[in-house]
Amino acid sequence: MDVHLEHVQLESVKGIESNIASLQVASNSFVFGLSTGHIYYIDLDKPSIIHDVQIPMMNEPSAPTEKLLATWLSGDGSNLLVKTNFANYYVVNLGILEKDPKNKQKSVFAIKKLLKKDVDIRHAQWIDPLNLLCGTANGKVIHIDFATSLKAPRVTVCWSSKKEREIQGLLYSPQVGNLLVVVKDRLLLWKSGDSGIKAPGELLKNEPAEDEDFKHFNQVNGGKSGDYRTRFTTLNNRSFAWATSSAVIYGDISVKQRDILNNANILFNSELPEIRHTNTPNDVPIKGLTLTDYHIIVLRGSAITVINQLNNKVVYQENIHVSSYSDDGPAETFIGITCDNFNEKGEYTFWCYSNSNVYEIIVNNESHAVWNILCDQQQFDEALKLKGLDSWEKSLINFKKGSYLIEKENDMKGAAESFGNSDAATIGSIALKFMQKDLQGKNTDARVNMDALQDYLITKMKTLRENDTTTKYKLPRALLSSWIVWNYMQQLNDIDEQISADSGEEESSLIERKNAIQLSFNTFLEKNVNSLNPSIIYKIISNQNRAYDLLFFAGLINDYEYMISYWIKHENWYECLKILLKFQDLSTVYKYSTVLLVNSPDATVNTWMKIKQLNPENLLPAILTYFTNFQKKTNPTRNSLVREENYALVYLINFIESNYQTNASIPSIIYNTVLYMMISVNKSGSGTFLDDNKNIIKFVQTYDGKFDTNFILKISMRFNNHEVTMYLLSELGLYDDAIKIGLQNNMVDESKKVISKIDIKDSNEINKQKLKKKMWLKVAAHVLSNSDSDTLDIKQSVNSFIIESNGILEIKDLLPLCNKMTTVANLKDELIKSLENHNERMVTISNDIKRSITLKERIKADIKNFDKNYNKIEPGNSCDSCGKFLQSRKFIVFPCNHCYHKDCIIKLILGSTDYNLIGEIQKVTKNVSQLAPVTDKKLEGLLSTKCYLCSDMNINNIDDALMVDQAEKKKWNI
Repeated sequence: MDVHLEHVQLESVKGIESNIASLQVASNSFVFGLSTGHIYYIDLDKPSIIHDVQIPMMNEPSAPTEKLLATWLSGDGSNLLVKTNFANYYVVNLGILEKDPKNKQKSVFAIKKLLKKDVDIRHAQWIDPLNLLCGTANGKVIHIDFATSLKAPRVTVCWSSKKEREIQGLLYSPQVGNLLVVVKDRLLLWKSGDSGIKAPGELLKNEPAEDEDFKHFNQVNGGKSGDYRTRFTTLNNRSFAWATSSAVIYGDISVKQRDILNNANILFNSELPEIRHTNTPNDVPIKGLTLTDYHIIVLRGSAITVINQLNNKVVYQENIHVSSYSDDGPAETFIGITCDNFNEKGEYTFWCYSNSNVYEIIVNNESHAVWNILCDQQQFDEALKLKGLDSWEKSLINFKKGSYLIEKENDMKGAAESFGNSDAATIGSIALKFMQKDLQGKNTDARVNMDALQDYLITKMKTLRENDTTTKYKLPRALLSSWIVWNYMQQLNDIDEQISADSGEEESSLIERKNAIQLSFNTFLEKNVNSLNPSIIYKIISNQNRAYDLLFFAGLINDYEYMISYWIKHENWYECLKILLKFQDLSTVYKYSTVLLVNSPDATVNTWMKIKQLNPENLLPAILTYFTNFQKKTNPTRNSLVREENYALVYLINFIESNYQTNASIPSIIYNTVLYMMISVNKSGSGTFLDDNKNIIKFVQTYDGKFDTNFILKISMRFNNHEVTMYLLSELGLYDDAIKIGLQNNMVDESKKVISKIDIKDSNEINKQKLKKKMWLKVAAHVLSNSDSDTLDIKQSVNSFIIESNGILEIKDLLPLCNKMTTVANLKDELIKSLENHNERMVTISNDIKRSITLKERIKADIKNFDKNYNKIEPGNSCDSCGKFLQSRKFIVFPCNHCYHKDCIIKLILGSTDYNLIGEIQKVTKNVSQLAPVTDKKLEGLLSTKCYLCSDMNINNIDDALMVDQAEKKKWNI
C-alpha cells in the first residue's frame, strides 16, 4: 500500500491564512469555507476556475463576531448546508453559483425555520440532493425536505432522545434501509427488516432494533460540551467509524446479520503508535478520521495514521510539518479530515485541512495490502472483489480458496471452480488432489470427485481460452479438451449403465441427470470447438460408440462428409438431404447426388431446387444413372394411364424454365438430356403415352436453337419416334425425307402437316408450288394406290386431296394414281367439276384477250391524237420560277400549264433531289459551249420530262426549312 501527502496550492485565495473553518469534497466538488463566511467552490475537473460567495454575517464592532462553524455537502456536490456560531443556517446552491457568477448572492438561501435557539445541528447526512437528516445538540433527529423550496424547506422532528443528549452521528443506508444514531455514549440501530426498505422518518417511529452502550469509553474525545465537530465518519452510506476518548468503534450497518452493533470492531487508542518529532503530546485526542474500504485514516494533532481494519495494525504514519507561529495570527492548527466517496469513477479521494492549509492524502494499491489478510481470514470472495489486483494475485487467492474448500469444507465443486481460475499449480497436481481425496476416504462418492474434476478442467479450459492471445496455449487446450471429452464419455456411459440396471423410481432422476450431462457436454463442444483436435475427438467418441455425440460434433465443425456418410450407411435419406440443404456445400451435393437421387428421387429433387447455385451439368452423371434405373422399372409394353414420375426430368425442366427467362446461360447438353429422356421413354409404336409427343414438339419449338438438332434427330430415329423425327426433318427443310418416313409408317396426317410447313420455309412461289405438288402427289399416291379398294372411298379421297391442297392437285393429277379398277362413274362428279372449272378459266382467258385488244386500240388512238394537243399561252404570262415575262427568252410549257424559262427549269432541277435526272442533264451539258443541235434536242427532252411543281422533285422539299423574306414580313407588322 502506498500513501503520501500532497499540499494543495491555494495561494490565489485571499484571506485564507488561519481562516479555514471547514472543508467538504463530494462528486469532485471541492468546497471550503473561511471563518469570515466566505465560501469557495472548485470543480476538480476544472481546477483553474474558483467560484466564491459571501454568507451574510453580523460583524458590528460592539457585538460579538459571527463566524462560520461547519458545512455539509450533498453527495452529488450540488447543495451546501452552512452553519454559523449564531445558529444561522444557509443553503448554497453550487449549480446556480457556477452558472451565474455575476449574481453570486442568488445562490445563497437562508433557512428561517432553523433560526431557533433549540436547533443546534451537530451532524448531518444528505440522503439525496433535496433531503437532509440532522442530529442536534439536544438529542433531536430532524428531517429537512428541500423539494418544495431551498429557501423555505419542510422541517420535521422525527425523533428525540429521552434525556436530550447530544447526537454526534447519523448514518442511513438506503441499500438495506437501516439507520444508525450516535447519542453521546450510545449507538442505536433501526432496521427495516423483511417488510421492505423504509424511510428514516418511518423507522424512527419504532424502537431501535439494537442498542449498545459505550459509557466505559468516557466522554467523546474528552472534549468539552458543545463541540460541534463530532468524530464520526461514514463511507458509501454503509460503513461508519466513531472516535471516543479511548477507542474507535467501526462497523458496517448494511450487512445482513443479527447483531450488527455487538459485532462492531474496536480500535483502542493505546494501539496507535507514538507521535515522534513533533511538539504534539502522544496522548493527543483524535481530531478527525475517515474510512477507506479496508483502512481507517486518523488525524491526531498534525500526524496522519493509517490503520488496517482487518487486524488493527498500523500501515502508515507521517507527521505534517507545521509552524509554531504565524506572521498573521496564531500557529497552524489541524481541524479535520474528509473523504469524497461519491466519485463517479468509483475512486476515493481523502483530504486533510488545517486553519491555513489543505492537504490531499493519496492512497494507492490498497488491495495489495489486504488480499493476503483476507485470505488468512477465509474471506476469499471479498479478496477477489478487490480492485487493482494483478492476475498472479488473483491466481493465488483462487488457489488458497480451492485448497481451503477441498481440505476444510469438503466443497468439491467450489474447489474445482477456484482451482480452475488459478495458475498457481500445475493441472496435474490439482487433478491429483481430487483423486487422492477419494483414496484418503474423505469422500466415498467417486462420482462427486469425477464431477468436481470435470468442473475444474472445464473452468481451466475457459481461462486458457480467454487468455489465448497467441498460439502459446494451443497445445495445452487441445490436450485439456481431449481429457474433458474423455471424462464426459465416462460420465455418460456410467449413467447409461445405471439407467439400464435400474427400472425403479430412480430412473427418472437418472434420466434427468443424463440430460444435464449431455447438455453440459454439448455446451462445452460449442464453446470450445476451435480448441478441439477433430481427429482425437473423433477417436475418443467413436471408441465409445456414441453416434449421437459424433454427429453433434461433426455438425459443429461442419464435417458434412462424416454426417452424410453416416446417414447413408443407415439409409436415412431425409437426414442426408437436410444436411445438404442446411450447409449447401456444392461439392458435397455433387458427390452424393447419385446415391440420393436413386434412392430418394422426389425429396432429392426438391432439395436441389432449393439450392439455387447448383450447376445441373455436374449432376448429369447422377441423372443418367437414375434414368437408366427408371427405364428398367418402367414397363414399355403396358398400356396404362398411370406411370412413375421421372423426377430427374422434372428437375431439369424446372431449372430450364427458372433460368431461361432470366437469360441465364444454359449449356446445350441440358436441353439434349431433357429431350433424350423424353424421347427414349415415349417410343412410337410402343402403345404407351403417345400424347407426350406434343410436349416434346412444344419443348423443341420453345427452345429452338438451344439444343443439338442433329443429336436429337438421331435419338428420335433410334427410338423410332417418327413424329418427332418428321418434325425435326421438316425444320431442317428435308421435306422429302420427312414425308418418306411418314408414309413408310402410314402417318398420313403427319405428312400433310409437313407439307403445310413449306409455306413458311420456302419464299420462292414457283419452287414452293412445285415442291408442294410433288409432296402432295406422294401422299396421294400412297393413299390411293396402297389402300384397299373395298374400304377406300375414291370419290371422298380425291375430293379431300383437292380441297386440302388448296387446288395444287387437280383431278388430272390424281387420275393416274387411282387403282386400275376405278371407273369413271366413281369420279363422275369430280370430272364434271374439273371440266366446269376448266370452262370457266377458258371463258375468263377469252374475256381478258378481248379487253387487251380493246385497250390496244385505245392506246393507238391516243398516240395519234397526242400530236394534236397544245397549250394556249396568254399574253403577259410569267415564269413560274422567277416571275419575269415568259417570252423574254426560251421557255418550256408543261401540260399542267406551268411555264418556266429554260435556264430557270435547269436551276430548279439541279437544286432538287432527283439525282438520276440531274446526272442525265450533266452528261448532256458537259460541254455547253459546243452544243450541237442533237444535244440541244436531248436536253429539251430531259427538261420536259416532268414539271417541277407537280412532280416528286417539289414534294421531296417538304422537309426543307422555309425561307422568310424579312422585307415582306415587316409589311405585315401592324
